[in-house]
This record gives sequence, structure tokens and C-alpha cells, in this order.
Amino acid sequence: MKKRVIFVVSIVTLVLSFFFDKQIILAIVAYRNIILNNVTAWLTYFSSEFIISAIIVLLFVLSREKRRWIFPLGISFLVSLIITIILKFLIGRVRPFTFLGLELIKNVNYNFSVWNTSFPSLHTAVAFAAFPILVKEFPRFKWFWFGLVCFIGFTRLYIGVHYLSDVIAGALLGVSVGLLFIYFKEHKIFKFRE
Repeated sequence: MKKRVIFVVSIVTLVLSFFFDKQIILAIVAYRNIILNNVTAWLTYFSSEFIISAIIVLLFVLSREKRRWIFPLGISFLVSLIITIILKFLIGRVRPFTFLGLELIKNVNYNFSVWNTSFPSLHTAVAFAAFPILVKEFPRFKWFWFGLVCFIGFTRLYIGVHYLSDVIAGALLGVSVGLLFIYFKEHKIFKFRE
């Protein structure tokens, strides 16, 4: 019941965020400061999909009893990546910094390619795909994981490459994929290697 309520609230929040995307991104950009500029610029490079994945997988490799989750974790990264890229192609939403004429913070460079569009946030989707598995296997740190993945989403808003709706959609997509692969593993729907 609790999960259903969270899901419904998340969907309603996503729908509402579309109405306030422009105002929210402009408000966040208006309060930029030198400390957050440096932190978010650094995190933008550090939190690339591959670096996030490698660090999280390393957590599971270092713990022998948790290694059985490496394959489902990797598959959830891959599935969220593929779905996000497909949605980016289909939707083609222009990034806020180009549409609203926002200045990117210093040291953030965005190359333009065909799939380099805004909706949904790929960084957020990949980070949130790991979240359910991290909470399941490292429950004592659940608030740390939550804060970390939310901060990754916030950095996407702060530097002006995503709207709030992009980040919420990425988070919903990632969490859904992560939960799906937990379900598959626990119900032995797929034979994951132990």
C-alpha cells in the first residue's frame, strides 16, 4: 500500500512539474554560487553513467555475500540506459540552457549530438536504478543513498541541462527498473549468476 501511494504521488508530482519547469529552473539558476558551481561542475564529470556504475559495482565486488547482486545491478543500469536513450530519441525535448538561453556554469561543456536531449535525465535514471538494490543490500545507509541520488538529480537542474520533470521522470524510470530486477531475482524469473 505504501509503495502504491509513493508511486501515485510521484506520478502526480511529475505531471505537475511540467507546469512549473521553466520557473523552477530559472529560480535555481538565479541562486547559483561559486561553491555549488564548483561542486556541480565536478559532479557532472564524476557522475557520468559509467563512473557511477563502476563505483557502485565495486561496492558489491568488495563484499563477497553481495556479489550475487552484481549482474542484476548491471542489467538494471543497462536497461535504464537503453530506455532513457529511446525516450530521448522519441521525445527530443530541447535542453533548458538552449531553450531558455541559460549560461552553463564554468567548466561544464555540453557537446551536441542527436540524442543529447533533455527528457528524461540519463544521469538520474542510472543513479536511481541502483537505489533500490543499494537500499536492499546496504539498508543502514538508505538515507545516504537517497541523498546522493537526489543530489545527482539536483546537479542536473543546477547546471541547466535538465528541467525538474526530466529529473523526476529519470528517477521514476530508474527506480522502476531497479525494483523490477529485484523482483526478478527474488522470484527467480531470470537465472542470474550467483
